[in-house]
Amino acid sequence: MSEHITLTVDGRPYAGWSTARITRALRKCATDFHFTTSQRWVGQSDPWVLRPFQPVTVSIGNDVVMTGWIDAVEPVIGPREHQVQLVGRSLTEDVIDCVPDIPSGQYTGYSMAAICQAVCAMFGVQVVVETALADAVIPIATIEHHETAWSFIERLGRLTGVLLTDDEQGRLVLTTAGSTHANGKIVDGGYKRASARFNASRWYSDYIVLGQCGLAAAAVQSWGGLAGEGSLPAAPPITSPELRSAYSQRAVAHDAQVPRYRPHIVIAESQLTQDGLQARANWLRAAAYGNALSLDVTLAGFRQPDGSLWKVNQLVTVSSPLLGIDADLLVADVEFAQDSASGSVTALMLAPIEAYTPDPGSVKLRKHKGHGGGAAGWDGVFAE
Repeated sequence: MSEHITLTVDGRPYAGWSTARITRALRKCATDFHFTTSQRWVGQSDPWVLRPFQPVTVSIGNDVVMTGWIDAVEPVIGPREHQVQLVGRSLTEDVIDCVPDIPSGQYTGYSMAAICQAVCAMFGVQVVVETALADAVIPIATIEHHETAWSFIERLGRLTGVLLTDDEQGRLVLTTAGSTHANGKIVDGGYKRASARFNASRWYSDYIVLGQCGLAAAAVQSWGGLAGEGSLPAAPPITSPELRSAYSQRAVAHDAQVPRYRPHIVIAESQLTQDGLQARANWLRAAAYGNALSLDVTLAGFRQPDGSLWKVNQLVTVSSPLLGIDADLLVADVEFAQDSASGSVTALMLAPIEAYTPDPGSVKLRKHKGHGGGAAGWDGVFAE
């Protein structure tokens, strides 16, 4: 029997939606929902009372899956139709959307967790700390003018290797990728539909990180800024002999899984030790592998075999000779959907954990089975 998806406002439940969709993505900080109803609810004669800014909770059965706000209400009334669309997001949406009014704009000598708590408290959003990496002290953290709260704290997350997301209560969660393992397993015959993507266009044979000092640091100052998570930034041009000689430090991470010469050069965004340069090169190699593979799976129902709902940031075992995959992958996106045509389904997007490990400057690589060292590769994922 299909479970009801219920929206609750001021203690009053609303169910019986024509279509319902709830989406959580690990790289986003706010779960969102989109509901549609084409008729009045059974037993309800009151006029439409839902409005933007109202606080809501969304549940599947008895499990709360989102706590947040209504963003938009779109009623359509006609002689033969009565339809209402409802859209909303987690409590963390204000952290994403808004530029906080912080007079000094600077935090000196605070931990990443403390800064997040101070910023989120301005919006009434609680912070859950699940990793000791969030205790790292940041000497000086400055929020730029016109920078949103999310842009600021997400940047701090990349500096410290912390992954930021939300939870069912609308809280900001500071965590790391793959914190738990799913109860379910993805196998051929156990899903409604599945599709995989193997794309090696941004996978390189050698990742070369150049250390900056003196003239080099000045040359890249205007270029600076951390690269986006999982991206491979292009290096600025090095034209003069003086600048070339300034990059005396370098680190190389070779990936034997790439069968031809495909080098990639990156300039470190700040001055690093030799160990730091090597860690950066290792992370680039791992992130490139992680972003080369993704898997989309549609499952019947909303729950894992143990009765729990599917969740983001869980590792799930995938064993599919038909898809050519045999590995533990990370649940990156979860979408619960319900309508009259498809019933209740869960859509998962999965990828290697390396794709969701922020660049902290020091990364411990996780090895997949079948690969002896370095970043995991095709051999560690492909089914025999």
